Amino acid sequence: MLSRISACWRLCAIVLVASPVLVASSARGAEPLVWKWQKGDAARYLMTQSMGMTIQAGAGGQAETSMQQDMLMDWAVEDVSEDGAAVVEQRVERIVMQNKAGAGQEFKYDSDSEDPPAGMAALVAPAFDAMVAHPFQMTMLPTGEITEVTLSDELSKALDNLPGGAVSSDMIKQMSQQASLKFPTEPLAVGDKWTTTAEVTSPAIGKMKVHTTYTYDGVREVDGKTYEAFTPAIEMELGENKGPMAIDFDTKESTGEILFDREKGRVFRSRVLQTVDIRVKMGENEIVNSMKQAVEMRELGKDETPTLGAHAEEEAEVDTETDSEATPTEEPAATE
Repeated sequence: MLSRISACWRLCAIVLVASPVLVASSARGAEPLVWKWQKGDAARYLMTQSMGMTIQAGAGGQAETSMQQDMLMDWAVEDVSEDGAAVVEQRVERIVMQNKAGAGQEFKYDSDSEDPPAGMAALVAPAFDAMVAHPFQMTMLPTGEITEVTLSDELSKALDNLPGGAVSSDMIKQMSQQASLKFPTEPLAVGDKWTTTAEVTSPAIGKMKVHTTYTYDGVREVDGKTYEAFTPAIEMELGENKGPMAIDFDTKESTGEILFDREKGRVFRSRVLQTVDIRVKMGENEIVNSMKQAVEMRELGKDETPTLGAHAEEEAEVDTETDSEATPTEEPAATE
């Protein structure tokens, strides 16, 4: 039972990495949207990943596991070239993670804690500690395309040494470069769709493709401000399994909402919801594990101090309903 739970936890790590922090674009009237970065610009984001999973543990019956991870991040623009390409440094201020499961696999990690991590937290601590200690850089074009990702040697080594080989430094680079949306160059109308594909290689399960389809929903008013609204849908496709286990992802539901600030030229907030069956076949035996997860990211106010790990003592239940406050308009607003 322990081995099955551990294997499923590694798969969950892969799915979480494969769910990118979605950054979207839109067009208002005849103007396509572009990212607007200037040297010295800065932004702070809070990203929260919540996951609940039912694991079929054979003779041991079902096992329930849940996870929540909060990550506080700083973005700082170090340089912008003449063609608009921005070199952005991403620094992680703090990470708080709690995992609840049976069989003694419950643990909590907080990068701000003075107490040394124990148990399974000690296994993930080196990578998380390295993420806090070592920023990484990415180069972004005005279209949103990421052309380069640079990790420090210390961060790369920590990621490559994670237990189970679920995540690697190359995988992080691939996801950062390919999962970010390259904006359509033509104007958008309500209902327009386009798909991007990220190809990544996981040490644990080999090659994987992540297909993200965006639907433009028009503009949406939130607290008196207008944002461009999008609905993302994610499908994951595995290549040929070469290990002893045949693994497949069956996406039951994938939705969410992305709000983009056209005036500032950056994402305001995003929420991606997924319900996935993870099918693991070993010989004649097949195990189907059901997972629900939500990945949320929002820009913080200038003087905002968020509370991380706010749900750490609660049983994680992923809410699969989108925010019902306000409805996107049916047509984009006219260009002023």
